[in-house]
Amino acid sequence: MSATKKISFIILHYLALKDTIECVESILSNVNYNNYKIVIVDNNSPNNSGMELKKIFSNNEKIEVILGKENLGFA
Repeated sequence: MSATKKISFIILHYLALKDTIECVESILSNVNYNNYKIVIVDNNSPNNSGMELKKIFSNNEKIEVILGKENLGFA
């Protein structure tokens, strides 16, 4: 029996709401594979954009938004 591979897209987010939404929309419209998940990790954006992303994508089971409690930097 062959196991189906699951693909995960990890998007690091900080402040740039429009860019993150465009990235997610690009994945959703261009990936022709069913077994994937998109994980957005917000780095404690002070403009509340992480929470906004959580609201925008709350009805999509393929998307998970993780809100960081502090800015740890991505570098």
